[in-house]
Amino acid sequence: MNETLRKKEIIRSKKTIQEVLEKGKKYLFKDLTFFVLKENDKSGDLIKIAFAVSKRKVKLAVKRNKVKRALREVYRKNKKELFDFAEKNKTALKIFLIAGGTNQNKKEILYEDSFKCFLEAILNNDK
Repeated sequence: MNETLRKKEIIRSKKTIQEVLEKGKKYLFKDLTFFVLKENDKSGDLIKIAFAVSKRKVKLAVKRNKVKRALREVYRKNKKELFDFAEKNKTALKIFLIAGGTNQNKKEILYEDSFKCFLEAILNNDK
């Protein structure tokens, strides 16, 4: 499994993001909110993901970009477990990840913990 975040894994269309927000299941963990839409396995990619940071909570664009970089890194490190889950259950996952929080210290560590909680929730949800 390649640990890079490829361009084709990222959701870019507003229509797809809106679909995930309306039809997906919501998971809340500390400063992170996950919306996950599970679909039957299609011939395309198993996992598509989008990242967003609340402008109300993180005012400066530089800090928002830093948070997004941290989120992408956390996803990149942990995506193997998501791919294994999707392959095993023959489902495609569309994930919209929203970060909102004001504590900028050691943010990646907090996101790592929240992402691990999310993985446990989604993996245990279908058992």
